[in-house]
Amino acid sequence: MRIFRYIFTVLFTIILITSIVYGMDNKNSYIDDTDFNKFSQNKSLKVMHLDYPFDEDYDIYGSGLEPEGLKMLDDASDTIIKAKLVQGETRSIYYGCVLSKLVVLDVYKGNLAKNQVINIFEPVECTQFSDVIVLSEGYSPMIEGEEYLIYLRTLDGALYSDSKFVYIPSTILYSKFRIKNEDIPLYTEQDLDGSYKSLYYNEIKDADLYAYNEDEYQRYTKLKKEVIDKYL
Repeated sequence: MRIFRYIFTVLFTIILITSIVYGMDNKNSYIDDTDFNKFSQNKSLKVMHLDYPFDEDYDIYGSGLEPEGLKMLDDASDTIIKAKLVQGETRSIYYGCVLSKLVVLDVYKGNLAKNQVINIFEPVECTQFSDVIVLSEGYSPMIEGEEYLIYLRTLDGALYSDSKFVYIPSTILYSKFRIKNEDIPLYTEQDLDGSYKSLYYNEIKDADLYAYNEDEYQRYTKLKKEVIDKYL
C-alpha cells in the first residue's frame, strides 16, 4: 500500500507542476497575443480589407459617412486634435478594435488640453483569423513616432480604461491624416483580400490607408490636403 501511495503522490506532483507550467505558458501567450505591438511584428501577417458591417443602429464608427468637405467632417466630430502615439505603450486588442494611447499635441476643437493622454479605439480586427489583420474600410493603424490630425467622437470609457472617456474616429476612413506628406498608394482588391495572393502587413504597414476603391482614394487624398492646409 505504501508503494502505491508513493507512486500516487509522485504522479500527482508531476501533474500539478505540469499544469502550473502549462498555465504560465498560456498566460504569457495570452498577454503577447493581446498586445498589438507584438501581434503586428508577425512577419507572416497578411492584410485583409473588409467593409465595416454597416447598420445605423449599431454603427459607432460612422462608416456610412462619406464627407465631401471639411464642414461635414467638422460637424460629425466633437474633438479635433493633433496627436501621436504614446511611445512604448501597450496597445490592447479587443474584439473588432485596438485600444491605443495618444498624447495630444494641439487642440482645434473640444475640451482636451495639450500633453493630455487619451485612449482611442482603432477599427482594426486581430482576433478572427490566424495570421491575418483585418483593416475595416481600409483603416491603417497609427505608427509610433508619427504625428496625425485626427477627428474624434467621445464615448464613455469607464469599461475599457482608467479614463472617464475613450475616443473613436468620427468616420473609419476619413478621420485620421498623417502629417508627413508622401505619396499614398492605391492597391488592388487582390492585394488586400487576406489570401496567399495578398500583401504582408509588414510590407505596407507604413501606408496612410489601404484603399482599392478609386472614389474612396480620391476623397481621402482631397480631404487630407484640405485638412493640412487648414490646420498647419
